[in-house]
Parts: sequence; structure tokens; C-alpha cells
Amino acid sequence: MDDSVQHKCPFCRNPEPKHQAEAGQNRMRRIAKNDPDAICEMGTRCYAVDDYAGAIEYFTKATALGSAQAHYQLSTMYNYGTGVERIGKKKSIIWKRPL
Repeated sequence: MDDSVQHKCPFCRNPEPKHQAEAGQNRMRRIAKNDPDAICEMGTRCYAVDDYAGAIEYFTKATALGSAQAHYQLSTMYNYGTGVERIGKKKSIIWKRPL
């Protein structure tokens, strides 16, 4: 691949980080700026390590900022009762779309 073509972060337009620590710092900067995609990604990371309280917190914040993916993840957690009280068989406002 040509060295003049570098992959860049779609959020900050800087070259992609070379280390995980730098990537984590970039992610936290995006979260501090209320980027719903970064917040949803952090919720997904919390969910992957069974930190359901953290996942719910991040998904709820990202949902409030308009992330459809976070809304889906949060509603799935409530549907299956993952880290929260299950509401799967009840009619839930989480599943309803706004008119």
C-alpha cells in the first residue's frame, strides 16, 4: 500500500492510532464530547465483560443522544432481562416507535 494514503479516524480525521492505549484515549475524548457512537461502543465493551450496569448506563446515554444501535441494545437487554428486570412478554414502550 502507498505510504501517502493513510487511514484516518472518521471522527477526528487524525491518523489511526498505533497502540491500544492511544485508541482508548481517543475513545474517551469522543465520549467526553457526547459522541453517541463512541458511547454506544463503550456500552458494547461493558456488555462483553458482563458489566451490565455500565452497559445500561452507556446505552441509556447514547439512546438519549439519538443512537438507534444503543436503543436496540438497551431494548434487547430489557427483553431478555440481562442485568435488568425482564419485560419481554409485556407491551413495552421501549419497543414502540414514535409516531
